Amino acid sequence: MTVLPEIFERSAEVVEKLVRLPNKTRRFVSEEITAYWQILDKKPLSVQMREVCQLARYYRFPPYHYVKHFLFTQAKRNVLDYIPPELVTRYCRRINDKEAVRLVRSKREFERQMVQHRLPVVSSCYFVFKQGVITRETDENVHVPVRYETFVAGLVERGLQQVFLKPVFGGQANGVRKLNVRPDGIYDGECYLDKTSFFSLVFGDHIFKMCIVQPVIEQHVELSRIYPLAVNSVRIDTFDDHGTIRHNAALLRLGCHGRITDNLSAGGIMVNIDLQTGCLAATARTKARFGTHSITRHPDTGEAFAGRQMPYWEQVKETVSRAAIALRPVRAVGWDVAITPDGPVLIEANDDYGIFSLQECAGGLRYSPLGREMARYYHWPD
Repeated sequence: MTVLPEIFERSAEVVEKLVRLPNKTRRFVSEEITAYWQILDKKPLSVQMREVCQLARYYRFPPYHYVKHFLFTQAKRNVLDYIPPELVTRYCRRINDKEAVRLVRSKREFERQMVQHRLPVVSSCYFVFKQGVITRETDENVHVPVRYETFVAGLVERGLQQVFLKPVFGGQANGVRKLNVRPDGIYDGECYLDKTSFFSLVFGDHIFKMCIVQPVIEQHVELSRIYPLAVNSVRIDTFDDHGTIRHNAALLRLGCHGRITDNLSAGGIMVNIDLQTGCLAATARTKARFGTHSITRHPDTGEAFAGRQMPYWEQVKETVSRAAIALRPVRAVGWDVAITPDGPVLIEANDDYGIFSLQECAGGLRYSPLGREMARYYHWPD
């Protein structure tokens, strides 16, 4: 069982890459283009055409992000501050060591690396395979199969009341399950799960074939006040600027409408975090498919965003900076961080980490540390 997880991880990654490009194209047409026609507060058409040409000349890249970042609206003034997200992603892939990124993409390898460097990280309890196999990992990194009853008993012995099941590879919260643990077994809400119903529920018709089981994190009370049903995580990036770890942007992701995840592609809300102070911006928004209006209060709880202080903010930045050093020579990483009553805990790291949302919240990355290095590399004018 030692090599089985690696085989599933690599095959899942290949499948994800094959479907990513056409899916991106379809989403752009069905979401961003649709939103463009729905928004009334547009700049005059002549201004839009001029700005599109400016972006194309400046970045020498198709200016598709003029629509994606709503740069056609009256509120967006400094359109050149927004770098084409795909161009940023390509540059990050160029500077990230291709061998070392396995430490980022594999949740198991990432967890091991963080534990080795004594960094707070969400631990994996078990590994669940679509064929009906469950394993636990020993201290020697060997996977040992366990019976379903032993798996349930192990969760109970650890005192866990809820667990998350997450695909080892995959994004957008697809396949994430939150289950209840009771002394007599595992429940989906109030529905008892035997082995057959457990595997049927977890995998269903999904293409992924392996999940990790992790405990549900207790988040800080300040974040629960905003939205209590999901672990509302911080997305913050790090950039290894030739030996100095810097940050480009940060945001808070919030669940809403009864959902158990804060994932933006599942309807979550994003709001900018001031890197220096750790305070939230006044307005938040969702991705285009979920609406185009800015909001100042959480739609479920009515909690306002403006000026709200993120707990342990300096510790959050310090933790991801230390973690970035542990992942060298990977230079550009996006971090998902939970803030607990005792401080920040790393959830996962991403080398392809959704530059769009960070840039949208920050108001452009052109003058960020990463943006300045890209400007030197691509010879963009000042």
